[in-house]
Amino acid sequence: DVILSFVDSTNVVALLAARGLEVPVVIAERSAPAANLTLSRPWRLLRRITYRRADRVVAQTRAAARWLDEHCGTTADVIPNVLRALPAARTEDPESARGPVVLAVGRLAWEKDLGTLIRAFAMVHGAHRDWTLVLLGEGPLREELQALVRELGIADAVRFEGFRPDPEAWMARAAIFVLSSRFEGYPNALLEAMAMGAAVVSSDCPSGPREIIREGVDGRMFAVGEVAALASLLRELMDDAPQRRRLGTAARGVRERHAPDRIMQLWDGLLQDAVRGRS
Repeated sequence: DVILSFVDSTNVVALLAARGLEVPVVIAERSAPAANLTLSRPWRLLRRITYRRADRVVAQTRAAARWLDEHCGTTADVIPNVLRALPAARTEDPESARGPVVLAVGRLAWEKDLGTLIRAFAMVHGAHRDWTLVLLGEGPLREELQALVRELGIADAVRFEGFRPDPEAWMARAAIFVLSSRFEGYPNALLEAMAMGAAVVSSDCPSGPREIIREGVDGRMFAVGEVAALASLLRELMDDAPQRRRLGTAARGVRERHAPDRIMQLWDGLLQDAVRGRS
């Protein structure tokens, strides 16, 4: 038997509850621990004390693993996320069925920094009036972001589509996908957009994008919050369909790197090692 726990506060509770048991405990951190501001100071202290007691600690990225090792005394393993089942990516020209759409998918919340994307889009809109910015998701900043769109004079070019159960359908027809986050645990939306053959642009936020994107090969990156840098990349990609095609074709390689069978083999091996370690 193995106790397997996910998410920081739950991990702490699981480790405390398992004290004295002869059952291995494997915990998984599902955020960017260095940037996660939602965990209160007492919980952060408990994490630092308890995580080192786990038989195995799993992080989603190498950056998160390094942080856990340095701050919590762990020796963390890295297992990235599984790519969920998606429709087959187009085998023909991935640019052929795509329209002049910049797409973002995620909660309308502070950590996603959609204000940076909106401002960057406003900077290039004057010279690219056939392009539309589409935001999929709901959240507490919807009214604030809509007010920003009106203030920048681009209300006719920005669509708030709310929550959609099939974001992959939008990813299959948007020319550019943008992740503008301040931080991520592991950005599944970015992974899915790449799997659908979109040309992706992402902030170089902690953590995940840098370990998914190969800069200039299957995506482009910019510094967190840098409106002008994002605007420059949007302008470049809007004007360069061959580059979008090249990036989108290469991006589909994430389907193999994040295939369920491959990721589950990593989990199976780690859990078996945890059991053998206790034995």
